Amino acid sequence: MIQNDSAGLAIEKSGRQRDALINDIINNYYKDQQQHVDHHVVMNQSPCEEATEQLWCGGDSQSNFSSLSSDSHSCDWLDYPTRFCAQFCVLSNRNFKEAKSRMLSKLNWFQTVGLALMAGAIWFNIPRTEEYLHDLQGWMFFSQTYWMLFALFGALNSFPSEREVINKERRSGSYRLSAYYLAKMFGELPLVVTLPTVYLTISYPMLGCSSLKLFSLMLIFLLLNTIVAQSVGFFIGACCMDMNVSITLSALYTLATQLFGGYLTTRIPEYLNWIRYTSMIHYAYQNMQILEFREGRPIECSYPSSYEVCKNNATAFISYKEILKAQNSTSPLWKKYISISLNKNHHQHYHQNINELSE
Repeated sequence: MIQNDSAGLAIEKSGRQRDALINDIINNYYKDQQQHVDHHVVMNQSPCEEATEQLWCGGDSQSNFSSLSSDSHSCDWLDYPTRFCAQFCVLSNRNFKEAKSRMLSKLNWFQTVGLALMAGAIWFNIPRTEEYLHDLQGWMFFSQTYWMLFALFGALNSFPSEREVINKERRSGSYRLSAYYLAKMFGELPLVVTLPTVYLTISYPMLGCSSLKLFSLMLIFLLLNTIVAQSVGFFIGACCMDMNVSITLSALYTLATQLFGGYLTTRIPEYLNWIRYTSMIHYAYQNMQILEFREGRPIECSYPSSYEVCKNNATAFISYKEILKAQNSTSPLWKKYISISLNKNHHQHYHQNINELSE
């Protein structure tokens, strides 16, 4: 009985050795065939395709580089199989294709065109008089607020939904985090500005404005505010992995930035007056007023009037300085532009740092 068991064990052991030998032969055969095919592919492919293949399908050397970099915690440029430019190009192309169907969906097109026609119909050929001044300001405030909300809430789920994929690709040493972040910003930039441009192209001329120069300037500040709002969305989404927390913080911030924007109320207590300088709507809304009332057709005084220049019969029109003064805002245009730009760069910098820490 013992001899039979020993014979069975010997046969089983020899069988395992035979199977392992066969597997080694098969693996070596296919490995040689794959190297032969890869050699022909590399010889015939373009530099861009070669960079893409190295980026996403790096071989054993890439894994070795990844393990070495994870042990030494260094991010030297030699740790990556491709250059920064190649990583940026490939990631930009991927982000653009991934976001195109989501950001430029048929539903978003329908929503944008429908809203533009509705806004244009409400403010159609609005008279340029003092009694309609508040209505014209309402269009500016509504336009800035809507695209702020659209861009901010659209960017909230961007980083949390991609975090697992990013971490996996980063562990394999595929690309730098800075390349991913810049590629995401620049890759989605044409998609971010498309719908606001369509909205303004439809609604703004319906207000009775025909100046191409003024339209271009208004578009620049609308798009700048939209990009800033997207950066804030990226920042909040990177800080909070919980979607419910992100939505709550975003709602709190957007409501606060509307309250301190300068349209809903101008009587802000002194101890809260500093908060309006953190409001992106405050800068964008005031910039649009400066452009519209300085470059556009003047606003005629009404009688009785609430402006001193009209009460004193000094002029028949209200200057943009008097309009801004009535809202307790006197900062020049260039200061507001710099403030918006700094706000955008501030959120982008912190978003990148948070991504690095999350690894």
